Amino acid sequence: MRDEAKFCSTCGKPMTITKALIDRAKADDQDAIAELYGRTYNRIIFQIKAKMPDQDIAEDLA
Repeated sequence: MRDEAKFCSTCGKPMTITKALIDRAKADDQDAIAELYGRTYNRIIFQIKAKMPDQDIAEDLA
């Protein structure tokens, strides 16, 4: 059976964001929020910088 793990196309790291982690973040679990931020920031900034090359504006938008 094929492994269903997804990997980041930019860095190659496993993308292991689970519904449970999202639910914890929605419930204001600060550790879960920090974990989601850490796992998604680079992808988000990469996408924004593709359209907005100014680093300061890209970080503000992220």
